[in-house]
Amino acid sequence: VAEEAVTTLAFHQASSPVALHMDSLLTEMSVKAVAKSKTTALPAKEATQGADVEAAEYGAPTIYNGGAIRLWRSNRRGAPDTAADIGAKPGTVVLAPVSGTVIAVRAYKLYGKHADTEVHIKPDGWPEVDVVLIHISDVSVKVGDRVEGGITPVARVRRLSQYVTHQLSDYTPDKGDHVHIQLNRMAVPGKIGPVGEY
Repeated sequence: VAEEAVTTLAFHQASSPVALHMDSLLTEMSVKAVAKSKTTALPAKEATQGADVEAAEYGAPTIYNGGAIRLWRSNRRGAPDTAADIGAKPGTVVLAPVSGTVIAVRAYKLYGKHADTEVHIKPDGWPEVDVVLIHISDVSVKVGDRVEGGITPVARVRRLSQYVTHQLSDYTPDKGDHVHIQLNRMAVPGKIGPVGEY
């Protein structure tokens, strides 16, 4: 989502064993400090640090200058860096996180109960990776569409807080609605895993 719409960015464990580790270029924030403030989006960094420097080296625009927190989910194994929740108000436009091709758009049941949608993108240059977005509505792309990272609208943040209590709500001034993103390794390039593999 656009930088100004981000409430909090949190990494956590994915439930899927095929989810890939993600390195963050952002400053790691104290979860205690963020939970205590719960008033605004995470504070912006100086333009000379982290993601700004990396983006400038590659001639890319910086789309987020804040920090990130790491959450722990006791019902999941693994390191808390295989999924990310990007907090934003329901209805906020979700932009493609990478440039690539949409390889699937499908409905599934979150926790086996709540209707949700997943969008899968094969990023340019990484045929073995499936970028998955969930907790979205009003999907505006279809299979075969080309998307540009940080530019192409893909969907909108869904209001799931009416059904579930989001862990993210402990760190935001709202109910913690967000878009979930993760990178899954595909055993066969171009062939995504089963529905609900997060």
